[in-house]
Amino acid sequence: MDVHWRKSAELERLPAGKGRLGPEEAAFLAERDSFFLASFGEGWPYAKHQGGGKGFLAVIDDRTIAFPDPRGTRLKDDWVILILVDYQWRQCLRILGHARTHIASAGRIVVVHIDAVDWNCILPRFTVADMQAALPSIEQVASR
Repeated sequence: MDVHWRKSAELERLPAGKGRLGPEEAAFLAERDSFFLASFGEGWPYAKHQGGGKGFLAVIDDRTIAFPDPRGTRLKDDWVILILVDYQWRQCLRILGHARTHIASAGRIVVVHIDAVDWNCILPRFTVADMQAALPSIEQVASR
């Protein structure tokens, strides 16, 4: 399945500036110690959790980021999506771009050329026990 035609058409409709990191995005990236990486190719998606210490995701410039890849990310396609989440402040930054793996003297490095950047909020996660504790029981509602 070739998904490139859809991505190209959607990218052309993005407002100006949506494909660049600004100061807010750069600061957000500097605070992350992990993210989710997804790509698609050969008919099957690939997803991975990537982690490191704060600052392991480096901002090279407003269109390029890089991160060390000691275990070897198996990208099936150069199109990638990075999903960076701040659970405490319920923010999510999504980055769409093209990734290339480079072998350097210090090891493997993945470099991502950014095509689109998008902020989103996330909802808090509640367990069944959280919901049961927060909601009145059926007996309490019936007795009102």
